[in-house]
Amino acid sequence: MKQLAIVMFSLLIINSAEAKNTPNLEVKITGADQSNTYFLCVANIGCINMSRLKEKTLPMTPGHVNYIFVANAKNLKMYTQTLPARCNVNINENQTLTISGQLIKEENNKNAYIKNLKCSVS
Repeated sequence: MKQLAIVMFSLLIINSAEAKNTPNLEVKITGADQSNTYFLCVANIGCINMSRLKEKTLPMTPGHVNYIFVANAKNLKMYTQTLPARCNVNINENQTLTISGQLIKEENNKNAYIKNLKCSVS
């Protein structure tokens, strides 16, 4: 029984140590309100409701970021936009990808995009 407890404790320590090396996504998107149905979708992390972001840091999987787009859950539309070169990056362990800009929603849900989309890796 002691051995099982030691093994379980060791696995917890190893898993928590690995989690500290996980790359992070930091989002600084303005223009999203509490009733927002818009999601920010990023490679290696998935889609996150923008009204709940408010400059939060989220863990992500290491790898290549080759897309960032906006999705509207209300009408099930995806709004793609050209990815700036500084956003088309590889993210490794212990790095943070910071995405900033302003959510723009055009009339009648014709288009939505991140104005002044900027990315930096630190």
